[in-house]
Amino acid sequence: MLTETRRLLLKKMGVAAQLQFIESLRKAKIELYSLSTADMSRLHELMRKYADLQVELAIGWLASLAEVLSHGRFLSTDQRGLRTYRWKRHQLFENQLLPGWLCLIC
Repeated sequence: MLTETRRLLLKKMGVAAQLQFIESLRKAKIELYSLSTADMSRLHELMRKYADLQVELAIGWLASLAEVLSHGRFLSTDQRGLRTYRWKRHQLFENQLLPGWLCLIC
């Protein structure tokens, strides 16, 4: 997800915006999580199970991560995906990205 954000910022706003974003993460002491091999197995299972819905890899990854973290609070530019899909079948995702901030990169 960080890579997608970095790419969008670079494309829409330039290198300075990327650096500012990374610095804001550092100052806020945001932790980035990397999926383990077991988490990847769960991701594969979810993607296979819901293949008929054509779930995007990024949303499948968030669903797997939500299970690991026991919450669905994420920063994402995919407003529609987070509103559409659920983790643990019924839990809503909570997009922590401020709506006004999203306008800056669109």
